[in-house]
Amino acid sequence: MRHMAPRRSGVVIFLGATPALGGAPFIAGASAGLAAIDGLTRCLATEWSPMGIRVVCVRPSGLTDTRRIHELWATMAKAAGVPKEALLQAAAEKTLLKRLPTVPEIAELIAFVASERASTLTGTIVNASCGEVLD
Repeated sequence: MRHMAPRRSGVVIFLGATPALGGAPFIAGASAGLAAIDGLTRCLATEWSPMGIRVVCVRPSGLTDTRRIHELWATMAKAAGVPKEALLQAAAEKTLLKRLPTVPEIAELIAFVASERASTLTGTIVNASCGEVLD
């Protein structure tokens, strides 16, 4: 922020996730941390937007093409006594689009949010969950 404020321009983008809304087993700590990111996004936007700095959070659902999410799903599958692939398929089926987002899709969205084409966005959480959650 200290580099952006003198220029009266800039964008801070946080990466959140749907567990911020609660309701996912085995990740209470992560859920609380992700909810804090949502709150931080809104608070910093109220402080920094008057200085021309936008603050936005992008909230995808589980990015299954990352190692961390694969480890999480493996832990959840083991606890439930089902194959990991079955859990992943069930998660995709729960979304309105019947699929989960990918890292390249989220990267494209973040590039858009950082661009001038998204200059009206600040203090918001962009729902990129393929319809896992509705805002």
